Formats: sequence, structure tokens, C-alpha cells
Amino acid sequence: MADSELRLAQQILAIQDVYACEVNARADRAFDPAAPFGDVAAQFRIDPEVNVETAETDSASQVRFLVRYFIGTGMRLLKPGVVPDRSDIQQEEVLAEISATFVVRYASLSADKPTDSMLKAFFDNAVHHMWPYWREFLQSATARFRLPAVVLPMRVVQQATANEKQSSE
Repeated sequence: MADSELRLAQQILAIQDVYACEVNARADRAFDPAAPFGDVAAQFRIDPEVNVETAETDSASQVRFLVRYFIGTGMRLLKPGVVPDRSDIQQEEVLAEISATFVVRYASLSADKPTDSMLKAFFDNAVHHMWPYWREFLQSATARFRLPAVVLPMRVVQQATANEKQSSE
């Protein structure tokens, strides 16, 4: 069922735009990019919850529905010696934090409003479309703060195994 919902959403949703609607960034005031500094570790996050809205356009438009996914992202650089796998990292152990919420907007090519299940099934596609924008934003922001260079890891889309596909049907 979810697979057919995803295929239908992929057929009717056409990407229109990707942009940031909220940005927060800060670096520790003690950080001096000219001073010697040890190795830092990075932690990345992406909000796992589907946050999507659908709006009907005016009747003069050929596009009847617009769909906007809001995807929260974040990265923090940890000071040298801080182990990134810890869950109890304190603010004084953080060198810098950058977060952004991106909007990925699609036009629906169908006269029917996309269903909630279609939009939920399509969420991973929206994240995939947003990823290069997040990567560029992150590289630009770290350069402007004169922080150590950070490259966002490649995003790997998980394929369902044959057993997972059968159990979802």
C-alpha cells in the first residue's frame, strides 16, 4: 500500500522550489580561527517527523494544490576531545551550532488533493531534494564563521528489502 502511495505521489508532485525559512547559527566567542586548534567532531541531525502543509491555489492557476514540506536540519561542531557519540553533551563542549528549516515546495499535477498517506510516503523524497541545499548552506556558513571545514555526509536512500515489501503489502 505505502509503495503504491509513494509511486502516485512521485507521479503527481513536481518540485518548484527549495529555500530556508528559518536559520540559527552561533559560534563560541572564545574560538579564534587564527589560533591553533585541535580536531573537532561534527554531529548532524534531521527532523524525522513529517511536517507538511497543502494549500489550494486560486482557480485561475493550472496548478490546483501546492504542497510544502518543512524539514529541520542541524549540525554542531564539538570542541577537541569531546566524544560525539555521547548523548549528554553540554553547551560548553560545543564549538558551534548551525540549524535551518528548509521548505521544499511542490505543485500537484492532479486535480485531486494529495492524501495524507501519499504525502507521508513522499517525505523521504523531499528530504532527498533538500539535501544539496543543506550541504551548500552548511559549507557556506562554516566558511563565514571561519570554522573548520565540514562536509555533510552523503545521504543514502534506503531500499526496502523483499521481506519488508511483502510485509507492507
